[in-house]
Amino acid sequence: MSSPPPAVDLMIQLIDEIVRGRSRLPGSATFYERAELQGLPGTVLTSVVLAAHPPTVPQIGRSLGYPRQTIQRQADLLVEHGLVRFVDNPDHKRAHRLVATEAGQALHLAADRRSRSWAARFTAELSAEALATTVETLRLIRRRLEHDAKAPAQPRAANAGGGGKQ
Repeated sequence: MSSPPPAVDLMIQLIDEIVRGRSRLPGSATFYERAELQGLPGTVLTSVVLAAHPPTVPQIGRSLGYPRQTIQRQADLLVEHGLVRFVDNPDHKRAHRLVATEAGQALHLAADRRSRSWAARFTAELSAEALATTVETLRLIRRRLEHDAKAPAQPRAANAGGGGKQ
């Protein structure tokens, strides 16, 4: 029996490291001081602030890989706290667009400053080239995962194991 290609073992190790590292990241808890913005609400606010055009809830959900209903709850929370507001969408009657308020912009800017300070400490001994390669690799993996999630399931061969009666 031949051993799996090295890339297979490395992919498994990479996923293991991502899972282990994710639980240790300070994430939004460090960057957003307000408890209600830690985690997904902070990520949704960031998505609104950084968007080239005001996004809709479904667009944010697709981008982040969350169901529309989950993002809707977070958007409603952000509206309640005066950090974003809904505006009319000329392309769709019901899917309003989200724009950050001045308070939302200011909060995001403060969080961005904290995240950059944190990142500067952790990248002091890492090369920009290695980080760029890592980012590109993770982006490629994410895109493949997204593509696989959209692809129709492949039917299994009726006798894939070769153990059936002939």
